Amino acid sequence: MKKILIIESNKRERAFLKKMFLRENYLCCEAPTAEMGLRLFKKARPDLVTLDISMRGAVTGDNFLRNMRDIAKPDFVPVIVITGNRDMFTWDIAYKYRIAAFFGKPFEYKDLLQRVNDTIRWKDVVKKFK
Repeated sequence: MKKILIIESNKRERAFLKKMFLRENYLCCEAPTAEMGLRLFKKARPDLVTLDISMRGAVTGDNFLRNMRDIAKPDFVPVIVITGNRDMFTWDIAYKYRIAAFFGKPFEYKDLLQRVNDTIRWKDVVKKFK
């Protein structure tokens, strides 16, 4: 089974995402902060990450992306950003780290689920050719 790490500060949003992904037979781990998300990323080695990039704290969403890429080397773990901030600064940070997709809140859950499924399939195809 493929594993998704959900990093989202909003408890209700996190629970909804987890429920949606479990229905699709994904394993899920979740973190309410980017700092906890980084620890879980090291431990769980997920196939995909959903990240609220606007998180504040000791580790921000930006810090998470930078550190995650270093930890994941040589593997590539796709990240789908979900955020309430749709400004150019947030977009620049997200694309600087080559995210797989960017969803501004509110968003259509079916669109997110489709992107998650497509991204995981794409990652599997790429892995076969390595």
